[in-house]
Amino acid sequence: MNSNPEKYELATPLIFGTAIGSFGTLLGPMGAIAGFAVGVGLGFWFDKKAEGAIKSKDTTPLKGPEKKTICH
Repeated sequence: MNSNPEKYELATPLIFGTAIGSFGTLLGPMGAIAGFAVGVGLGFWFDKKAEGAIKSKDTTPLKGPEKKTICH
């Protein structure tokens, strides 16, 4: 079975949702719910953005003296 546990991790969206939702409690229950939803969306966006940065770093071709090293 080939699975990536980090791909399905929900820690960052839940943290963002809880943090923004707690600030939304100042506006009442609906503010807390809306803040949680916005925070979860931002958490997913943040994870996707970070994942894209890691992939792009691995796919860049080497230029200059880095290309000649043995231990890369």
